Amino acid sequence: MLRNQWLTALVAAVGALSLAAPVQAGLLPINVTVLPEAGHYRWTYSVVVPTDQYVTAGDYFTIYDFEGLVADAEIMAPEGWTATVNRIGKTPGLTTPTDDPDKDNISWTYNGEPLYGSVGAGNFSAASIMNESVDGFFTSRVHRNSDNLTEDTVTFTNLPRPTEGGGGPPTETPEPGTLIILGMGVPFLGLARKLRRKS
Repeated sequence: MLRNQWLTALVAAVGALSLAAPVQAGLLPINVTVLPEAGHYRWTYSVVVPTDQYVTAGDYFTIYDFEGLVADAEIMAPEGWTATVNRIGKTPGLTTPTDDPDKDNISWTYNGEPLYGSVGAGNFSAASIMNESVDGFFTSRVHRNSDNLTEDTVTFTNLPRPTEGGGGPPTETPEPGTLIILGMGVPFLGLARKLRRKS
């Protein structure tokens, strides 16, 4: 009985502390879509700025180990953002994501007027030859409204990865015109075989 009372009191105390402590979170990837595009896949991340924070020039976020990056496909971002590709980093100082030096990281850095919280930062995208996803790391550096200090955070998002099923480029279906031309050639192949057998 006494043990249950202590346990109840402990749970109540932890709950009260969690309600009193402010929850800090940097940029958040709230939605990820993967769509076929010209023989590869376009990965699009919808990112939002939390209520108690803002983004100012120099703030950034990084998606780590983005496998199968298509080098000649555009990395897209809303106005005011620029993208860079690195094998290590760009990583906020107070975070420790797993970062494979053999895989590409994509960082988007902001260079516009401040974006204050509770708004969408926009859609950010890159192309991969892969369409299967796994959890991977997403870090960000933003600023807090309360004291204007930087806020470094790490969370998870979906990333392209090879799988046992392949996860390679999409198989493209031939156009109807191509199929008709191929179909027209089949009788001629049969005729050529007959002529060879006779000779």
